[in-house]
Amino acid sequence: MNGETQLRARRTRIKILRAIADKRGAARFSDIRNSTGLSTGSIYYHLERMADYVGKNSKEYTLTEQGFRFLQEIDHNYVDTRPERISVPQKVTEEQMPSRVSIRRQSLKEYIWIIPYAAIVVVIVSVLQVNSALGLPGLDLDKMIANASLISSLSITGILTAAFLIMFRRQIIPSGIKGIFLSSVTVISVVAANLVVFSGLYSQIGVISSVSYATELIANASLISSLSITGILTAAFLIMFRRQIIPGGVKGLTFSALIVLSVVIVNILVFSGLGAQVTMNQVVY
Repeated sequence: MNGETQLRARRTRIKILRAIADKRGAARFSDIRNSTGLSTGSIYYHLERMADYVGKNSKEYTLTEQGFRFLQEIDHNYVDTRPERISVPQKVTEEQMPSRVSIRRQSLKEYIWIIPYAAIVVVIVSVLQVNSALGLPGLDLDKMIANASLISSLSITGILTAAFLIMFRRQIIPSGIKGIFLSSVTVISVVAANLVVFSGLYSQIGVISSVSYATELIANASLISSLSITGILTAAFLIMFRRQIIPGGVKGLTFSALIVLSVVIVNILVFSGLGAQVTMNQVVY
């Protein structure tokens, strides 16, 4: 390995040691993965090369005496603390490591949450498409906007709630007041921003007399709403990454990106459906 690669490997292994030490010297594989944000394959790769520093019993990885001393040398926060469990006996040998097939299976399990989340998004998108196709003949403009606002708020709330529940379930976000508070604030902020955009649209569209101009206003409102939602969610996830509420790494980034993308898509579909209904009903103001 060259110098840069060795430096990255050293930092990664220190992350793993800290993750174990922070669990009082004994951590399950899932604890290490959630704390470091590393992929399954990467963790196994480095554990296999840390036999002098990390031991293993049936279910947990523990620091060896040498591993704990090394951690104290490079991080003074651990000088006055000593994990309850120091492993002197077993070291992680190659025979103890799972096979490549097992590693691949476990890696796939990390992303199994995509299936139920995608199913929820597909259901919501399908309902929006049906609502747009059927239209609401004879409905007044104010009721059209109110209906679209309600559908959008419920859809966004449903997607974000499902996303955060899955993240809690998969231990991507730790349970507790901090995680619940940030999740709730994120949902409320996104829905509030969306409602403000709809309110502004109603006040603007109520004073015009052209259907074509109305659709332009709706498209503009869709852009503003999508940018606002993207900004709020991006800021929320960056804060969670910064505060280490969500672990870094591919899994955390993938889930965050999927949430932002799915919410924005649903939001655009709602505005698209509203524009289609206005055109279909040929509302004149």
